[in-house]
Amino acid sequence: MINTQKYSMVGVMARLFKLGGRVFDCWRPLAIYAALLTPLALLAMYIGQICSYSFDGFCGFITQQNVFWVLFAMYVVIFAHLQLSFAVDFYDEAFNGLAFKLKFLWRRSVEKWQKELFLLAYLAVFLLLFAISIKLLFQQANPDWRIEMIYFTLVFGCFLLMILFMRMAASVSRFLARKRGDFKLIYGQTAGRAYVAIILFLSLLAFMLLCTIRLNIWLEALKAEAAWLAVVFYFVKIFMQLFFCALMLTFCRAQDELLEEQAE
Repeated sequence: MINTQKYSMVGVMARLFKLGGRVFDCWRPLAIYAALLTPLALLAMYIGQICSYSFDGFCGFITQQNVFWVLFAMYVVIFAHLQLSFAVDFYDEAFNGLAFKLKFLWRRSVEKWQKELFLLAYLAVFLLLFAISIKLLFQQANPDWRIEMIYFTLVFGCFLLMILFMRMAASVSRFLARKRGDFKLIYGQTAGRAYVAIILFLSLLAFMLLCTIRLNIWLEALKAEAAWLAVVFYFVKIFMQLFFCALMLTFCRAQDELLEEQAE
């Protein structure tokens, strides 16, 4: 059971602010991973711009369907892998007491691969549920009421599963902290107070989305001033994406700490 007087939205927010300073303390992995991801993003952007006007030579080669999808898949895998690697390295330095070193960029342990795969699975399932819900919710109505009932059931089920994932956010922290991330245990600990995790999770996502949209508008205007500012644009954009990732991990940690402290 949980002491509901302390496990509240105010309590979680207070703990989030208390732990928030660690995001700024761990600036090295933020800056280094942003510097690694920026050239990848710039390369993809310039290739896309050049090949949208010319289909000769190299552009003619990569615009072939099979080649394009192979290169695109490689880009997505490398980009996603570096972002997941950042998430693990940030958490290790901020909360596991493992100082970040450059050798972590190329040295991989079984434990780190497990953590990255866990984060990938968690995000992939959540985004898949979200995509299915949105697609079915806004598609044209089917004249057959039985098919509509199936669609409604699928949308309702996807939303319920997304709510469950948001409620289980503390499991992310427990897994990255090498602790037992028992979903059943966390489900029981949040009984009667599940709305705390869900509302704060959605609020944090909304805040990050609004900041990202506003940042893109401002940076696009800045980039239009000079071509070299594209480098600054992408670095700042990726740096903020990683910063928001670190903030979400800190939120998961804040929940985890409160659930452990208030468990009776």
